[in-house]
Amino acid sequence: DCAYGMVLLYRYLFHCLLCHFSAFINDLIIFGIPTFLEAKWPDYYSFVSICVFEMSIVVVITAAFSLR
Repeated sequence: DCAYGMVLLYRYLFHCLLCHFSAFINDLIIFGIPTFLEAKWPDYYSFVSICVFEMSIVVVITAAFSLR
């Protein structure tokens, strides 16, 4: 029920973060740091903001369930 839904949500978000983070490291290795910062950083800036948004949703939902 409720706890199972929470577990699924956490697994989904963790999977997203893991995939994005591995792609991030891969690009960093391939392009090198200076080129990466010039060319790819705007993409990752939006990605980081999305991750922060997702994690804040998880925190809010967790707090709501723990306060019930």
